[in-house]
Amino acid sequence: MTQFAQAIIEGNTTAAHRLLAPWLQRAVTPDELAAVFERGRIADAPAPARIFDLGLSSAVDYATLTEASGPHASLASYAHGDELDPEIGMEGPPCFALDPALDDDNFRGWGVLDLGPPDGDECGLDFVLRLSIALAEVDGKLCIGHVEPELT
Repeated sequence: MTQFAQAIIEGNTTAAHRLLAPWLQRAVTPDELAAVFERGRIADAPAPARIFDLGLSSAVDYATLTEASGPHASLASYAHGDELDPEIGMEGPPCFALDPALDDDNFRGWGVLDLGPPDGDECGLDFVLRLSIALAEVDGKLCIGHVEPELT
């Protein structure tokens, strides 16, 4: 997740896109991924410049994740500006439908990535972009199997 975070901070959505699982790479383009990150950033906040917090939750297993997932919006539709039902996200992530290719066999964990403003920035925020991420193992490599911004 650190490489993914660094790619976002550098504005290199092509590199971030390469770290996605194959099903997610097919679902969104690097430009759409950039739009998701921009839309997910806290309004009027500076661009992410550092990793504020990064952690996996041992409390979230695949069964818990799929219980919470519903037939909501897709990441691509969000990237294109589709408005979401205000009830989506009230129970917490996942707010976007999980791809069926992410399954109990390849799921490796659920985490949160908080990206912070530049050091010394006076915006008063600890983080400017919070992403929920599911890690997946594909062909022996860890990749991002699901990603979504916190909906505020």
